[in-house]
Amino acid sequence: MKYLFLIIITILAVFGFSSCSQTKPMTKKIHNYASGVGKVENFQYYVSRNIVMTKTEDPDIVGKVAVKGAIKATYHKNVIQITSSTKGALLKYEEDADNNIIYYVAFEADNDNCLRFKQKKQGNDQRIYLLYDDNGTHAVNYGGEVYVVEWKGAEGLKASRGKAQRDDKRGKLKGKFQGVVADETDDPHLLVKMNIKIKEKENYRKASGRKVQLK
Repeated sequence: MKYLFLIIITILAVFGFSSCSQTKPMTKKIHNYASGVGKVENFQYYVSRNIVMTKTEDPDIVGKVAVKGAIKATYHKNVIQITSSTKGALLKYEEDADNNIIYYVAFEADNDNCLRFKQKKQGNDQRIYLLYDDNGTHAVNYGGEVYVVEWKGAEGLKASRGKAQRDDKRGKLKGKFQGVVADETDDPHLLVKMNIKIKEKENYRKASGRKVQLK
């Protein structure tokens, strides 16, 4: 019980005493603290900025991403948008050969439609960034299809651009992203919202006293 209390106090120090549900960038340090009071899969996850994923059938791009099956040509544009207020669930995590943790996060009901996040550099305070299957084109394997990721706001998706802006404002008004500083030049990184409920219990007893025995 004593060690659990110390872990909770440490987590509160990391997330701030003002709120037990503040959203912060995910790091290895927070991962270790969170594992002390529960499973990291039980916390809510977000991406730090709006991202737009456009399906591609460019052989030069598809050939760099490991997918199954043949390339299928289509005549319409498949676009998926994940805003910074879209909730995500952590499906699993694993470590690579360099002891960096890779997170698999789903922002849709289908578990195959998930994104991977990983540290770029070593260190407990390093953020966990979106992991591309091809860094040059920002291509990812998403549900067995190849998508190219854009992350500068909602450009490229004119029909839903206003909705993305409203989602951002709504999320910020709810206080989800308090303390998170947006960097327009930074890749999308993983955020975590931890809800920690602390129940205080008190064991009380009155000392019965002790009479001196004459020797």
